[in-house]
Amino acid sequence: MAEFEGNAVVTTEDLNNIAIDLGDTTFSAFSNNKFGVDKLNEITADIVGKGVLNTGNKCKVILNDGMAYIQTGIIVFESGAKIRITEPIAVSAATGEYIFAYNDVTTGKASIQTSAKYPSSGDYVMLAQCAADGSVVDLRQMSAAKTTLPSDVKNNYEELEITFTATPNIYTETKVTPDLPSCEMICCIELSMKTNDNYPYSLNGVFLSEKDQNVFRKQEGSALWVDVRKEDGFLIFTTYTINSTKNFALKFILA
Repeated sequence: MAEFEGNAVVTTEDLNNIAIDLGDTTFSAFSNNKFGVDKLNEITADIVGKGVLNTGNKCKVILNDGMAYIQTGIIVFESGAKIRITEPIAVSAATGEYIFAYNDVTTGKASIQTSAKYPSSGDYVMLAQCAADGSVVDLRQMSAAKTTLPSDVKNNYEELEITFTATPNIYTETKVTPDLPSCEMICCIELSMKTNDNYPYSLNGVFLSEKDQNVFRKQEGSALWVDVRKEDGFLIFTTYTINSTKNFALKFILA
């Protein structure tokens, strides 16, 4: 399944497909020149970031009869290596397991893998998670261009809004699946309270990590604060208040 593997024979068609896959549908400049595999992957890595290309069925994951099926599409790794899926690939995935593409840089081979834990290192691209209710949590990261390509390539940011209920004297966690799984930063732009409170809100933009980061804090009166962290591909918001229950909506941008 890997586009280029160590010691593999690479044809001129393979070379031209690098540019074709990335948007230049009429590219045919390569002839009989010799190239190393690493150099070819560097070309891809210089043009686009890791993720799923906007082609085919974009490697969407579908569950059926206890099996997960990865639909057609092209996956680009951070190293520039690729997997081109021309027909659905079936893998066995248990409830709660993550499905991702993994490129073993030591062997030059790429594959679709499953794991009970969210991968934290290596050359991988996340695809999905099997939820307890039998549905699929879509965790695909779409590959973003590092150069100017067709206008239908997805922007690498998303604007979202979520609602919370903060209970007095209780730390409450709300788990959210981000529309942009690759997000590294959250910029909060509006906090709308559902009470009679009337005061300015100072919202913080922070870089996401597995450690709670504060995005809002009001110390006086009926104190309220909101923290966020990114864990196992999810955004987890922690809220706390005193004296009275607070209902509010938070608008933010992920990047």
